[in-house]
Amino acid sequence: EHPSLLVEDWIDTAGSCDAADPFGAVMWPGSIAAGRILLESVGRTADGGGGGGGPSEGITVLVLGAGTGVEAQAAARALRRVPLGEGRRHRVLATDVSPIA
Repeated sequence: EHPSLLVEDWIDTAGSCDAADPFGAVMWPGSIAAGRILLESVGRTADGGGGGGGPSEGITVLVLGAGTGVEAQAAARALRRVPLGEGRRHRVLATDVSPIA
């Protein structure tokens, strides 16, 4: 089936049953809180509050069950403030069990 038809079917039935969100279409409060924590904690590290002080060798953030990608977007935004060593890069990997999400 075409993905847009699957989403429409889920929307049509979600209000009348206990159907879970299989598409990552719901922005869960926990993802917003996790995004804020990422922004704050990486911000402290970038400002020298997390020790180290020098350029980073590169940070990798793995988001499991990414859904709408709130945490991944927050991590990518926060990592822009962390200085990198020459030729290094940060990575944010977002995964989800649903290939549609």
